[in-house]
Amino acid sequence: MKLFHIVLIIILVGILSLTLLFLMSGNTESPAVSPVPGSSSQVSTDTNFDSIMPVVDGDDHVQGLLSIAERNTDVHKHIPRSGTSAYDQFISLMADDRFTLFTCELPNGSSSIGLMLVEAPSDALVAPEISPILRVANQWEPFMLQDIGQLLFPEVTGTENSLLTNFTEYELLPFVNGRMSTFQVDGVEYEIHYAWNLSYIFFASSRECLSLMAEAVYSPYTH
Repeated sequence: MKLFHIVLIIILVGILSLTLLFLMSGNTESPAVSPVPGSSSQVSTDTNFDSIMPVVDGDDHVQGLLSIAERNTDVHKHIPRSGTSAYDQFISLMADDRFTLFTCELPNGSSSIGLMLVEAPSDALVAPEISPILRVANQWEPFMLQDIGQLLFPEVTGTENSLLTNFTEYELLPFVNGRMSTFQVDGVEYEIHYAWNLSYIFFASSRECLSLMAEAVYSPYTH
């Protein structure tokens, strides 16, 4: 009887030992395998804001592609240092070395140009109720095409002679209103848009481009 008990104990110990070895081998991590360069398994870690940034809506449909052409250099390489009197008052509120020039590729295959300026001082977030920028921009509205039309519409001739007579307001993003006007050159209708918030003011030749720029600044982690 004692021999039976000894054999039974030996068998149980053996079973427990095999079970323990099996569990230990299952928890052993496989060595990491580096992805082959150029393979689809390689994940890009480039989050540089200078790269092209897709912006998606709530249904994950890409609305367009936004890329940065130039930023944070002399803004007057692209827009005049002086122009109409209303423009002179407007540009005096902007930081000379803080701007971004965007290009937008839109879903319909067209492209658009956008400009972002920063209200000086550029390290402050200026509350709308104490900033003069909207009042000054509203006064400048009729003459926007004369001063920055050639930048936003490089393929359109005659913008420097155009006056804008009516702007309408719309909600671009929650708490961000946009304003737009239409104009015609040689029978073709175009739109100019702008919006302002948090010390940034945006100009674009399409509402879609204005939205892409604003999303990039106000919701950068949605991209």
